[in-house]
Amino acid sequence: MKIYSYKRLGSALLCIGITIAAIIVQLLKGFSIELTGLSIILFFIAIRDFGKSFSKESLKKDLIETLDERNQIIADRGDATAFKIVLNTTVALEIILIVLYGFLKEAMLLPAIVTLAVIITFSFTCSIVSNSYYEKRL
Repeated sequence: MKIYSYKRLGSALLCIGITIAAIIVQLLKGFSIELTGLSIILFFIAIRDFGKSFSKESLKKDLIETLDERNQIIADRGDATAFKIVLNTTVALEIILIVLYGFLKEAMLLPAIVTLAVIITFSFTCSIVSNSYYEKRL
């Protein structure tokens, strides 16, 4: 059989590896319903990915889906919306933590404030750089 999608094959092998590791953990540590459920789901995902990695028709269908302009626009908008939500939530948490620090003067809040400030700075920098990159390219 010829392998048409190495990405799907890698995904299947990774899922099988995680499933085997979960089974070993259960044998060593004891039975867990959550881990059993996860193992079953991953096993079925692995089977599906194995089948798709050897199917030429599945590869063609996946290529058509990824090259479809509508799907690309939806993915881009979804990514942009997710970024805005995360950034706005982070800024709101930063403001709340700064206000709490102002009232409580608790030193435990300082690492969280600094961490969120670094994340916000990095996010804004990435946003500015990517926007300027695409301004020049489009």
